[in-house]
Amino acid sequence: MIWSYDAKNRFLLLNDISESPTLSLEEFIKLESKIYNKDFSILESAELWEIVEKTDNKATAEKIYSALKKSEELELLKKNKIGLLSVNDEFYPQRLKEKLDYFPPFFYFLGDERLINKPSTAVTGSRNADEKGLEFARDIGQAIASENKILVSGGARGCDFEATAEAIESGGKAVWFLANPMKNILKNRLVTEWIESGKLCMLSDFNPFGEFDRKQALARNRFIYANSEISFVCECKSRISGTFSGASFCLKNNLSQLFVFDNNESAVKELISLGAVSIIK
Repeated sequence: MIWSYDAKNRFLLLNDISESPTLSLEEFIKLESKIYNKDFSILESAELWEIVEKTDNKATAEKIYSALKKSEELELLKKNKIGLLSVNDEFYPQRLKEKLDYFPPFFYFLGDERLINKPSTAVTGSRNADEKGLEFARDIGQAIASENKILVSGGARGCDFEATAEAIESGGKAVWFLANPMKNILKNRLVTEWIESGKLCMLSDFNPFGEFDRKQALARNRFIYANSEISFVCECKSRISGTFSGASFCLKNNLSQLFVFDNNESAVKELISLGAVSIIK
């Protein structure tokens, strides 16, 4: 596994695989502001005194210097074929940088990273969708493949997975911004096959070996919408669901044009009132 020095050093300083990161996000951003072009590759061969100059704090500089020499977690990533994408790398999701106020300093990824910035359409919806919602998801997945676009979703069971499976079966490809840790997703043999065949790329901005966190799931929804030109909500059952939270954020922040399968649910009607385009099947 090959990654840029910039991505490697960002990971080592914000490493969430170990018990605690070397720097908090606030400390990292402060350090980033003092690095030319925000390119952390310059730290690859930096001496301790050079880091002290950028931190104005010897204890913090020593902590940084020590972290940059570590290799255990990097070896773990290599063993599991997990890559790193720095915000400065070519295949980092560029639309996130254009549309969002905050985007992660780096992503973990598995699969063909060249898929990430291609023309894309998002598909979201309930994990516990009814058959009509799942049928709509499959129809959209097939249509996205036929238009030679990348399907973007969260990879969750239900609408996300059904749309992805249909798209790939129809000759298309997909990108997932994960809510679940990669270690859990890879238990699915079909997903592993999609990755190995170059049909799927998975990204995550949190520990690939960690545990599921609902807050992370809600936060990653904005990445799905921001990385797409058009989005489809296949089913939204409640205003307190992650689907509604992500879709309303998309609409309020104009992340992408949003269409919603109108099944008469009150949550769907509210999304339409916020600007979503109704689709009646």
